[in-house]
Amino acid sequence: MRRPPPACSGLELHWPVPATATLRAWQRGNAEIYRALGDTERFYDALTWTIAIGARQGLNQPLRRPVDEALALEQADWPPAARSSLQWAIHRWLQLLGLPQQALRCAQAQAELLAQDGHWASQVAWGANVADCELAPGHIGRAESVARAALDAQGIDENIVGHVLDVLMAALSLRARQQEAVAVGRRARRLLDREGDDLRLLDTPALNATTGLQWAAAAQVAGHADAGIAARGESRWPAVAARRAQLQARLVAALSPADLHGHMNRGAGPVRAVPQVALRLGRATVSRVAAQALAHRPTPPGGPSWRNRHTGWAC
Repeated sequence: MRRPPPACSGLELHWPVPATATLRAWQRGNAEIYRALGDTERFYDALTWTIAIGARQGLNQPLRRPVDEALALEQADWPPAARSSLQWAIHRWLQLLGLPQQALRCAQAQAELLAQDGHWASQVAWGANVADCELAPGHIGRAESVARAALDAQGIDENIVGHVLDVLMAALSLRARQQEAVAVGRRARRLLDREGDDLRLLDTPALNATTGLQWAAAAQVAGHADAGIAARGESRWPAVAARRAQLQARLVAALSPADLHGHMNRGAGPVRAVPQVALRLGRATVSRVAAQALAHRPTPPGGPSWRNRHTGWAC
């Protein structure tokens, strides 16, 4: 049997990249080269990355072909952890399409394949990806239960566990358990800040800030998150975008257009300080990776995220 494709960690996706250009470059520089060479395993791996990157950057229809091609290439005798990566990538694409039930089945398949190999990351896949798919259609209690079960089972404190805590924080916030959400969110941000992924959890704390009538702080956090996500060429899943829209509606109702514009610009501005009163998550400054993204300075490979290559899963 030829070499199976390495399982992708997915944590390599998080350095700032321009959206469409990156996907096209990946297809030309990797997927199409491996296709031409007849290297089935590396072609499969490159297609997995094409799907994962494209989904995070908001592309949908262009990903249908790589999804179909990767599924056709996959071989049942490849190690389960290696095959789990494609399920992870497809689940991201389905989340982008607003199909959480179908995404849930892929996320569950990813976790189960990792478990077959005895991989510790199976619990993180349950607590982050499966729980997030439960949260998207409003199954808040189920999402909380899955995330808590994963945290109880794994007993580790790696960066990627921050994704589990992110989902748990969102579930607690949506159940109006703000004090618990703050405690969980503080730990999530500390972990995700290492990889620059804290941008993805800022919408929920900003929404929480509006319940305490902290309008200026919420607007600044929203402006910071919007600017960072745009600079990195990423997109929000539909359920997350709906929460962001809810936040914007509250801000529009509470603040004058001039005040709202000013506060959001302040959050996105060159200082990029996130008000601690709004986040209540500890440090008031943005992550190093987020700051680089907003300054349009790509983060080179070799940082913390690259140490976690080929672990067989990711958010």
